[in-house]
Amino acid sequence: MLVVPEHDRLHGPWEIVTSGAVHRATQARPATERHRFPTLATMPQRMLSVLIGGIDKTYRLTVRRVGQIADALAGMLGTRGGSVFVSPSRRIGKTGLGLPGERLNGLSTTVRDRSGESRCFAYPALADAVLVTADLISVTSKAAATGKPVRVFDLNGGDAKFALFHETIQAAGITRSFFGHIESWSFSILDDTARAGAALRAFVLGRRQRA
Repeated sequence: MLVVPEHDRLHGPWEIVTSGAVHRATQARPATERHRFPTLATMPQRMLSVLIGGIDKTYRLTVRRVGQIADALAGMLGTRGGSVFVSPSRRIGKTGLGLPGERLNGLSTTVRDRSGESRCFAYPALADAVLVTADLISVTSKAAATGKPVRVFDLNGGDAKFALFHETIQAAGITRSFFGHIESWSFSILDDTARAGAALRAFVLGRRQRA
């Protein structure tokens, strides 16, 4: 029995097909993360979590594009207030890692510097909305499990697998492309992990009963 995402296009009698990646994010996570990172929870409301990927074999996230993301965030903070949590990947390089902090200096922002405890669950859990770059399937799946609105920042590149993933979750009303603003909407929460776990449990128990 295999658990495979829809975009891998591996369908058969022994596969449990999910909409996205399986993960450990849950709706109960915010309470845990508020305890772990109390200073984040006290930042000005209307919090936005920004998760930035980088260069890989499918997408190319240039330093210029990182600067555009940072400038868009600065513009939103200037007009609507609130706070921004930024978690950049090392894949954007040293210059790219430093850009969000430089462009958002003086605003209500925290940029993860890759030291200390991981905040991969804290940022989406505590935020009111999430912005992710298109190369991050696993991160997008985690964000969708929180029930928060998820905007996707499109990048140059991509392939059929990524296109299918984004088409699937956008059609389900879970994500929307980013055009410089964030708004709220509701959707049926993507809970692939629980669904896949229940199916695997039922499969194992069924085999035991037949043994």
